Amino acid sequence: MRKKCYIYTRVSTAAQTEGYSLEAQTEWLRKYADYKEMEVVREYCDAGRSGMRIKGRPAFMEMMDDISCEKDEISCVLVFKLSRFGRNAADILKSVQLLMHFDVDLVCVEDAIDSSTQGGRLTLAILSAVAEMEHENITVQFMAARMQKLMNGGWPGGGVPYGYVSVNKELVVVPEAADLVRMIYQKYLEPDMMLNTVVGWMNENGYKRVAKGEDKVITSDFVSSVLGNPVYYGMIVYNRRTNSEEIKRNPKEIISVRGKHEAIIPKDVWMRVQEKRKRLRRPQKKVDDPERISLLSGLVKCPVCGTGMITKKNKRKNNNHGGYYKIVYSYGCRNYRKSAGRVCNCSWTYNQKKLDGAVMEIVGKVTETREFRQTVMNTVGDRSSLDACEADLKRTRKELHSQEHLKYKLGAELDNLDVLAEDYDDEYEAVQSKIDEVYDRIEILEERIRKLKKRMEGL
Repeated sequence: MRKKCYIYTRVSTAAQTEGYSLEAQTEWLRKYADYKEMEVVREYCDAGRSGMRIKGRPAFMEMMDDISCEKDEISCVLVFKLSRFGRNAADILKSVQLLMHFDVDLVCVEDAIDSSTQGGRLTLAILSAVAEMEHENITVQFMAARMQKLMNGGWPGGGVPYGYVSVNKELVVVPEAADLVRMIYQKYLEPDMMLNTVVGWMNENGYKRVAKGEDKVITSDFVSSVLGNPVYYGMIVYNRRTNSEEIKRNPKEIISVRGKHEAIIPKDVWMRVQEKRKRLRRPQKKVDDPERISLLSGLVKCPVCGTGMITKKNKRKNNNHGGYYKIVYSYGCRNYRKSAGRVCNCSWTYNQKKLDGAVMEIVGKVTETREFRQTVMNTVGDRSSLDACEADLKRTRKELHSQEHLKYKLGAELDNLDVLAEDYDDEYEAVQSKIDEVYDRIEILEERIRKLKKRMEGL
C-alpha cells in the first residue's frame, strides 16, 4: 500500500524567483513523490505570503487542521525547502512537534531534511537550540540594561505609580494626583481611620482619581496600592510584588535603591503608615463556616448594574443573652460596597438559602422531565460504543489543535512585546499567564486523548 502525503508550496512575493516559483516547487515535489512511490492526496499553496509567522498563511493553517483531524491519514508533508515551510525557527519546531504528535514526518527535498531520520531530527534539534539561545540572549541583555538603570536610581520600567508620569523614562510628579496621594496618607494616619473608612470618606467628599483621562471613584484596592508603594517616599523596590508561593518556587532577590525621582511623602510618614497597617492586618480566614459554598455567587446578577452579585453575611450580636444571633447569608451587589466606591445604588440583598433553594427546586424539576432526559441521551449517547469514542477523539484532537494554534499566537505576541515599553512587565505577565493556562488545557486534552485511545483498544 502506497504512503499518502501532502504537498505544501509557498512564495513570499508575486514576483516569483526562477527555480522557486509555485509551479517549479510543485513539479519537483510531485516527481519526488513518484520516485518514493507516495500518493499525493492534497496540495496546499500560499501565494505571496511571508514565512515569518504562521498567522496569515491560510493554506498552511488549513493543512495543519486537516492533519490534526486525521482527514486523510497521511504519513508525511513534502516541501521544497525548509524556508518554504517557515522562516521562524520557533514556529517551525512547534509545527513539526504537532506533526510528530500525529505520526506525520516533514520532508524538505532540496535541504535533504527528513524528520523520520536521525540526521533530520538532529538538524531540527540544532534549530531549536539556536532559537532558544537567541531568546535567552535577548532576555539577558534586556535584564542587564534594566538592572544597570535600577542600580543608578532610574525607573526600570513597568506600570507608572499613580501621582507620577514617565518623561524620557524618568518619573515626574503630577501635582494634583500627588495631592490625592498625600490626602490618603494623611487620612489613614488619623486615629479612627482604617482602609475602608478612608475609602468611604474620600468618596463621600467627592474625591476622584484620574485613570486614562477619566474620573474614577476611589476603591479599596487603589488605596491599598498607594499605601503599600515605597516609591512615594523616594525608594524603588524591584521584585517586591512577588507573592509567597512564587518565592517558594522561584526565589528572587528583592532590590531596594534610592530613586532619582521626587518623593511625594516623607519617610517618617511612610514608616508610621506601615506600622499601622501591620497592626491592623488580620488573617483572612473563614472562621464562621469554613466548609460553606455559595452556589450562585457571581452567577446571579444585580438588577440595576448587571454585575455578578457576591455573598454577604449578617452577623449580629445578641446583647440580651450574649454571643451572636444565627448568621444570615445573602447575595448583594458588589458595586454597592463602600470599598468599591459605591458605583451602584442597589442596596437590596436576597436571602441565600431561599434563592439557592428556589434554583435547586427548578433544576430538580427540569431534570425529571422526559424532554431533558431525551436531550441528555442524544447529546451524550452510548459512550461505550466505538463510534462514540472515535467521534469524541476527533473532537478532542481538533480542540487540541486549536489550543496549539492559540499557543503559537500568544508566543508570537510575547515575542513582539516592546521590552522598552513602560508597561512591559504587566503585559509580559498577562500574556505569560494566558500561555500557562493554554499549556494546562493542552495537558488535559492530551491526557484525555490517551485515555480515549486506551478505551478504544478494549472495545
